[in-house]
Formats: sequence, C-alpha cells, structure tokens
Amino acid sequence: MKTIHSLFLKQLNILLLATALFGYSCNTAKDENNTADTESTKPLSKDDAEPDNTIFGGWEEQPEPTAGMGAFYEYVDATLTYPEEAKADSIEGKVFVQFVVTEDGKITEVETIKGIGYGCDEEAERIMREANDWKPGKQRGNPVEVGMVLPITFRLDSLDVGN
Repeated sequence: MKTIHSLFLKQLNILLLATALFGYSCNTAKDENNTADTESTKPLSKDDAEPDNTIFGGWEEQPEPTAGMGAFYEYVDATLTYPEEAKADSIEGKVFVQFVVTEDGKITEVETIKGIGYGCDEEAERIMREANDWKPGKQRGNPVEVGMVLPITFRLDSLDVGN
C-alpha cells in the first residue's frame, strides 16, 4: 500500500508540474517597442464579449476528475492493461497524454506527446478516452475548455517480469 501511495504522490507532483508548465503558455501581445499592447489587455464589457472556442492554458480553477485525483489513479490502476509486447521486453516508463477537458467536462483531443512505444502509448490514450467526465476548469466563474497533460505510468512489478 505504501508503494501505491508514494506512486500516487509522484504522479500528482508530475501532474502539478505539467499543468503549471502548460498553463504558463499564455502570452501577452507586444507592439514594436516590446511593451504590452493596451488594446489586447483592456477588460471586456458584456457588450464586447463574444462566445468563442478558446482552449485555455491558464485558468482560475483547474479541471479535475469528478471523484478526485486519487480515485482517477485508482481507475487507471484497475483499467490499465499492460501491452504484451511491452511486458515481453520489460518496458517501463511514463506516457504523457495531452487532452482537452471541455466546458461540460468531457475529455477530447487525446494524444500522446511523449511516449515509450510498445503499445503503451495507445493504452494510455485508451484509458483517457474511456475515463469518466471531469469537473471543467473555470475562468471568471464560467466553465472553459482547458488543455492538460497527464502522465500515465507503466511499471512492471518484479514478480510479473518474465510471465
């Protein structure tokens, strides 16, 4: 049980780091003098607001699984099927999966951004596609689409190697 807890903490730390890095990708428009463009930074009035399909990288409230990250990683552990090819070659590692949590909490646009091959990348994507809906991220109190990156860890137990 202690190894599952420490694995969870490691994965949670990586998740927080990955989401922080992904959220940092928002840029400010610059003019020729390298100063902030006041036109792009002024607040919008309700009359100026237009609905769009912007996917946020920075947000006020982070998307999260409805039952919490602990329950999500329990789902991953219960659902993950170790690919036979990876098992045969003793392949272990992390697959980083990028996805979008929509305004209604659905997980879409799932793709591997850093994988380990041997069928593990496809398995990580399958797990994310089949996951339950998440609580959406929020910006200014409204649900927004948010891009995220999450690690899925593939690790063989010493007892399973060679089986």
